[in-house]
Amino acid sequence: MSNNDNFDIELLKIDEIIILNALIENNTDLSHLESEKYYFDISYGFSPAISVNQKKIRVIFTCNIKLLTLTNEPIDIKGRFELAYFFELENLEKLVNLENTIEINSDLITSLANISYSTSRGIIYTRCQGTILKKLILPIISTKKLLDKLIPKENTNSSDS
Repeated sequence: MSNNDNFDIELLKIDEIIILNALIENNTDLSHLESEKYYFDISYGFSPAISVNQKKIRVIFTCNIKLLTLTNEPIDIKGRFELAYFFELENLEKLVNLENTIEINSDLITSLANISYSTSRGIIYTRCQGTILKKLILPIISTKKLLDKLIPKENTNSSDS
């Protein structure tokens, strides 16, 4: 991968988005939540995979939601969402180096993180409408925080060599 190979976002295409899991559990007798008495504890992560030969990238976004009282007592209401994003990038081989470690163009990684998270925000918001979690909106967070979750600690997510 050379430093001269720049990522062009217009070459990135979303092939498919699949909702793998959209679970909302309400094990209480509550049908309405008073926002001044609780908060959402949201955790999320990304699971990327890449196939340079097929020019494909898959990103699975996982989000877990728990409700807590303001004194951190759990409320037995939770949600779990998993969304799979399938991207195609015609010049992927120019933006990835698979030699000793997996190196991916930073602009590509940033775009994948932002697209996956922002799209998930809208999907999850829509899925929660009409439920006990109707006020849930994933927060706006920095790209740096997204990248910390997207870039795997170990380089084991390549599906071809």
